Amino acid sequence: MQQIRMRAHPTDIGPNGQVTAEVVANYRRAQLAIYDVRRSSQRFVIIDENNQPVDIHGHSIQGRLPSDPYPLLEDYQKMHLGDLWRVLRNRPSTNPLKSSSFDVEYIPNNTYSYYQVKKTLAQVAKVQIKPSRYWNELPAQHIPDDIIYSLSEYWPSMPHNVNIVDDNQQLGLDAYRMREQSRTKVSPAPGIRPYWVHDYAHTFAYLLATGAIANEEQTTLEDYMTRVHEMDMLLTDHIANWPFLAAQRLLKLQLSRLRVIKQALTLRLEGHPLHGDNLPGFNNPDPNMDPEPSNPVRNEDGAANAAEDIDLRLWQSGATDGDNSQSEIRPGQDGPGGWEF
Repeated sequence: MQQIRMRAHPTDIGPNGQVTAEVVANYRRAQLAIYDVRRSSQRFVIIDENNQPVDIHGHSIQGRLPSDPYPLLEDYQKMHLGDLWRVLRNRPSTNPLKSSSFDVEYIPNNTYSYYQVKKTLAQVAKVQIKPSRYWNELPAQHIPDDIIYSLSEYWPSMPHNVNIVDDNQQLGLDAYRMREQSRTKVSPAPGIRPYWVHDYAHTFAYLLATGAIANEEQTTLEDYMTRVHEMDMLLTDHIANWPFLAAQRLLKLQLSRLRVIKQALTLRLEGHPLHGDNLPGFNNPDPNMDPEPSNPVRNEDGAANAAEDIDLRLWQSGATDGDNSQSEIRPGQDGPGGWEF
């Protein structure tokens, strides 16, 4: 129960100091859903070039398949892909309305990174490549964002250099909840639908009151902005290039939190071009919108010669360009439990 209490929103705690039964039930459902997401990697099956079902490491699967396998691309799909089709599969459809069309999915391998494959085929063949659903996030799709966020250390597929709890603590933020945020509903004019906007003044005041920001000196704000911006850049890069689809939800939630903080700081930094005094009518762009990641400079030597030097033993290690997922080594649930209720 203590684990839930420290993650729950203050409104979820009753007058007696105990978490309400409804919240306990919500966390129990979330915990079971995350457990299903973690286990989903054990059901990941692809069809190899010999038309046999194998796991991500190339080990043959005998007997009944645990799930629909990822089939080979059709011959017409392989045109203009060189040998990169070998690290791609058609994603099994979860929507009957889309069963006649295919999403082409990247398969983690020890030869070509998701970034290389995605960027090369987007430029050369105009083909959009989806990140891998090696961990299937769908069992948790109905769990509210705030609960998933508060359980981030149990969520699989995250990059090894992204630890939301630790990162939040380094910034002096609440580790599990975005308590510094407050939103206000704005009605711009009669007949126009109201919308929610962030209260950046509240965010700044909260950071100051809780000691996340020591004082209002410009050098203090600049230093804090630098630390937030560095984390922002890392998340933005991972959102564009990390090969596991399941990680996207938490990466974007964390990025949206940092964008709100950056906006609150921007309005207080006197030398910043977007400071309120320097830009009358500044409209506070929505930090919750999907980011448009910059195009980081990467070493793509050899990517154009994919057909010549690809290692056909693709499933040896399931590695991803030397950048493995932290989820296999981070603390998590070995069973449907995880902590005692």
